[in-house]
Amino acid sequence: MDKKVDMNREISMNRKKVSINRMVTMKKQIFAFIAALIIAAPFSGYACDSKKEGTYLNISASTHSTAGNDLLVAKLRFEAEGDDAKALQNTVNKVMKLALAKVKKLKDADTSTVSSVYKSSSRGKKDAPRKIIWHANQTMTIKGKAFEEILTLTGKLQNMGLTLRSLHYVTSLEKEEEIRDSLMEKAIVKLITKSKRVAVAMGKKDIEIKSINVDAPHFPMNPAYGQEVSLMGASSKNAPSASPGTNRVTMTVRASVLIKD
Repeated sequence: MDKKVDMNREISMNRKKVSINRMVTMKKQIFAFIAALIIAAPFSGYACDSKKEGTYLNISASTHSTAGNDLLVAKLRFEAEGDDAKALQNTVNKVMKLALAKVKKLKDADTSTVSSVYKSSSRGKKDAPRKIIWHANQTMTIKGKAFEEILTLTGKLQNMGLTLRSLHYVTSLEKEEEIRDSLMEKAIVKLITKSKRVAVAMGKKDIEIKSINVDAPHFPMNPAYGQEVSLMGASSKNAPSASPGTNRVTMTVRASVLIKD
């Protein structure tokens, strides 16, 4: 009996020793981890300081130019109404076919047409059935660089019964791209010059562009005739006159610039 008690006591003591050893080991590991953090903290801060490159500057620069419009866009429409949709459409097609034949004689001109047919009803006398009225129209758009020829043709088309809906000048895509590239180059040079001046004012001299954004320039439309002015009627004998004019185009460049220490 005494031997069993002694054995149990010995087992219990061994378990306590193992538990104490584990606690000591865990405490040593915790202390070692805390010590590592304390030791590493100053070095981490120093590493961040060593990575400091300088001062970041957000800056923008704008430049502008005058763009001459080199495309004339004319929109004309022929419209008619009647009680026979098929006959009405034939009438519109016949007139527009003659008009397109004249337009095709223009050099370097683009032409497109859009047509529509719809019906409406009008109230007649009392107890009388509503009368169905058909409406047909076709719109022609002429775009080209031969200004005088297009203006002269526009007058002739009006005499054929077409109505001038709008007349305006725009800048061609080719010219837009040329102006855009030129403005971008000038704006970037201006931005770099401004950045260097800021650096010099801070007692620094080296800069580096980290990121850059280029705003797309806007090319406004230059109207020659508005909707209400263009309704000159089919009896107009003289061709409309208009000048292309110019547009002021602005481009802005924005960048994040590093002023190095």
